[in-house]
Parts: sequence; structure tokens; C-alpha cells
Amino acid sequence: MRKRIVVLNCVLCAVLLSACSFEEKNSQQSSDSSSEYYAYSEDDSSDDQLTSSENVPTTDKSENDIKEDNVRVTETSWEEGYTIVLNAYREEAEKISKEGLYWESFDEIPAIPNVEDTIIEREFYNQFGPFAFMLKDLDGNEIPELFICRATEEYDSGVIYHIFTWQDGKTIELLGNLGYRSGICTICQDNMLRVDASGTGTDYGTTIFYLPENGTSLKRFEEFYAIQNEKDSTKSDFFWITSEGKKIPITKEEREEYAQNYVEQADLRYIEGTQDNIVHISDLWDE
Repeated sequence: MRKRIVVLNCVLCAVLLSACSFEEKNSQQSSDSSSEYYAYSEDDSSDDQLTSSENVPTTDKSENDIKEDNVRVTETSWEEGYTIVLNAYREEAEKISKEGLYWESFDEIPAIPNVEDTIIEREFYNQFGPFAFMLKDLDGNEIPELFICRATEEYDSGVIYHIFTWQDGKTIELLGNLGYRSGICTICQDNMLRVDASGTGTDYGTTIFYLPENGTSLKRFEEFYAIQNEKDSTKSDFFWITSEGKKIPITKEEREEYAQNYVEQADLRYIEGTQDNIVHISDLWDE
């Protein structure tokens, strides 16, 4: 009998120790997860998030789920890479013209098959004019960047929705999340890109970007923006962020004056996004 009691006591002790160990482990995992979350949140609140042009996702998890389905494609030239992107957009534009807004949820917007972590821009479905594109060498390396647009019927002006570059066998997204509601992109002198975006009547800004030679990401040159005053919600405070990253308070008039230094280039060439033009993309690129 004593042996049975001893054995039972040993078993009971082992169960209790196991339960304590399990509870301690779960508590530690919960603590670790919280630390990771707050570390990510702190990183995500940097000054680089001041405009929508950094292409930070603002939608739910479904966007990431779609992006993870993208398939990597080996590209022998920028013509091949851009052709895949253009055909993806062309097919969507043709569906829209025939069926209207055919998808019922954001989950149905397709990924661009050869560009990592990129889907067709949601605002492209707003149907402002026919599908068009531009080829423009922003960094002077004799390889054009690709601009996805919608244009007027005369193809003399339009709205930019997506920008890509090409390097070392890959098409790379430079700038997305563009359009009337997200951010108006303008190609200015010296191939600078001006992006105007706004959240409210008191929160808005203009950011100037450039592409370094052979670069694969845009660099912020300077920024002029307004942010709602903490004491009076009807007013704004105005700031200028220099190319060195220095934040300087300015007046509303100074902000407008700075922004007016960047005007759209004349005679930008919008190309109709037909299958024939896409096939002959090399002939359409005039260096």
C-alpha cells in the first residue's frame, strides 16, 4: 500500500510540474509576441510614413495574401518584363470595358505575375479614360521606366497609377498607391516626380522624389506639407523637410511657393495600351 501511495504521489507531482512548465512557457510566448508587436509599431511610425507615396499597405490582410501568390519570372530584357506588366493591365482594362466593375471584393484584384509583392492598383478601376502607358528614363541609364496610366481620348494628358523600373532581369515597383484619391503623380523638370496627396482639408502635402542612376527605389528630395493644428482643428501648421531630412516650419504662402517650383513637363507621350503597341514596345521607345 505504501508503494502505491508513493507512486501516486510521484505521478501527481509530475503532472503539477508539467502544468506549471506549460503555463510558464505560454506566458513567455505571450510576452515575446507583445514585444515584437510594439517593436514593429515603433518602427512603422517613422517620419518616412508622412505621405502615401511610400506604398505602405492600408488594406486588410487579403492584399498580402494576394501578393504572396505572385510568381517570379526570369526576364531577359526590360521589354519582356514590361510586356508582362502591360498585358496584365490591358486584360483588366478590357474586362472593365466589357463588363464594368466585374469583381465583387478586393480579394479578386489580380497580382502582377512578374513583379514581387505587387497587385494591380485599385484606383485603376475608376475608369478615367482609356488605358495608356508612358516610357520615361528617369535616371539616365538608357533603360526607360514604365508608367501605367489612364489618358484622355486624345492621349495628350492623363493620370499615373503605377511606376516600374527594370534591373538585372527583374521588373521592380517604384511607386504605387497613386490616382485621384491616393496621390496625384506629376513628372516635372529634371525628371523629378511630384506627388500631391491629402487626407483632410487640414492635412495634405507635396513630396518630390527622384531616381538615382541605376537605382531600384525612389529617394525623397524634399517635402512640403500641412498638418492639423493641435489646438485649432480648423487650421494647419506648415513644414518643409529638406533633402537632408531637416524639418523647418514655414508659412502657408511659402509652402505654395515651394510647390509651384515643380511643374509638369511639356509634351509627355501617352501611348495607347493596345496589344499591338505592347508587342512593339521597343519601337515606341525613343531614347
